[in-house]
Amino acid sequence: MIKPAKGTSVYPFTFIQEDDSHQLLFSFHKQSAQLALYFIMDGESDPELLKEALNIEIERNDCLRLRFFKKWFKYYQFFLPEYKIEDLPLVDFRGKTEKDMEEYFKSDAGKALRYLDGEVSRFRMFYTPDGRLGLYICVMHLAMDIAAILHFFRDLAFVYAALKNNTELPKPLSSFEDGLKRDFEIFNNKAKFEKNDKFFREYFAENGRDFYAGVDGMREIKRARKKKHNPNISYIAALDPFHDASLTEKHHIEGFLAEKMNDFCKERRVSVQSLLLLGLRTHLSKINEGTDDVSIMLTINRRNTLADMNSGGSRALALPSRTVISKETPFGEALGIVNNDQLRIFKHCDYPSSNFAKVQAKVQHRPLGTMTTSMLFTYFPKELLVLPEGMNCEFGGVSTGYFVFRQYSMFVPSFRDGGYDCYYEHQTYRINKEEVANMHNNMVKVIEMGIENPELTLGEILSAI
Repeated sequence: MIKPAKGTSVYPFTFIQEDDSHQLLFSFHKQSAQLALYFIMDGESDPELLKEALNIEIERNDCLRLRFFKKWFKYYQFFLPEYKIEDLPLVDFRGKTEKDMEEYFKSDAGKALRYLDGEVSRFRMFYTPDGRLGLYICVMHLAMDIAAILHFFRDLAFVYAALKNNTELPKPLSSFEDGLKRDFEIFNNKAKFEKNDKFFREYFAENGRDFYAGVDGMREIKRARKKKHNPNISYIAALDPFHDASLTEKHHIEGFLAEKMNDFCKERRVSVQSLLLLGLRTHLSKINEGTDDVSIMLTINRRNTLADMNSGGSRALALPSRTVISKETPFGEALGIVNNDQLRIFKHCDYPSSNFAKVQAKVQHRPLGTMTTSMLFTYFPKELLVLPEGMNCEFGGVSTGYFVFRQYSMFVPSFRDGGYDCYYEHQTYRINKEEVANMHNNMVKVIEMGIENPELTLGEILSAI
């Protein structure tokens, strides 16, 4: 086990990292607490230059030097003053297939990181079958969330471009160590906690008893009702460590539709995230006996201040968004309801997920360890991934093979056509690839119909998909 040198600042976990660590506690597969993504550059690229850029990035991005240790059953963390990668493997898939590359990274992502022995991340450079150069990272969620990885890839691209063009390095990312300290202050702010706690107690009590609208339709609810001999159960067990094997299905939203979505949302002053959520929740309503009540867990970046905006580390938090929207509601009005619900939640995003679960169970009069949210949802706007002039890149995710939630839906900008790459990681025991494809296709249909005619009611759209 790695230990800090004498005089090194040592920190406990933040409330965000405590929530992340639950994935280690509630799964037999520690890979469920890892994230794996890749970054591919178009055009001619130099692997030695990319390696140099990576080592510079490690110097200027402190979350890449974060290490963990355990003492008396409690976890701690510290930052290495310096760290350099001497041996960076280069895997060559030229002359091979996309499937070969996919299987290789899927296999690597499925290997548990020895994070208490200093292996918090694992890097691979690679050539794609069509000859492009890329970098893959598999990292502990405790050290980086997905936004931090995308910040890392973006900054790496700018460092690489500066080295290639012999220009000045860009301004480095904000310090995660400083972010840790701010998160400790937030968590210890009793007045702020009580304000957020009051909001969520009232929020969870709105609209009466909530309902689980699953990606698999009514299957899981019906099983729960049969098992408990109670036809009125509206929730399911939150965790099942025996059935957390997962796969990722990749789908795409074409560039021309993404442009329409952006224009439509700009005109109505709502987020594209809200439009995607409305498309998903309408599908979930369709396959769950037309329910008006849908809950989705939102990943909230929490990098709201100028100091935090470009920080790495694990800062994101998951909080539930519940909307109850009748079928008589026009699409445009429903979009406003979804958008306003998110704005309400975002104002109270410094609230531990572990705490809301207890509050929600108490307010809803149901057992602790149950839930009604059908999926975890993340959206990254194009603005997050601005690249150096003249550089074109591709970003993507790799399944670690295990995931503690039923499904994770992630939407990332595509630089190929200006659209969105949609990654759906789902537990294979509960959800199959056909159900995921059906969900994606219906989401797209809902969005297309709503943009074309915002006065259509949700009921009319439900009848048409």
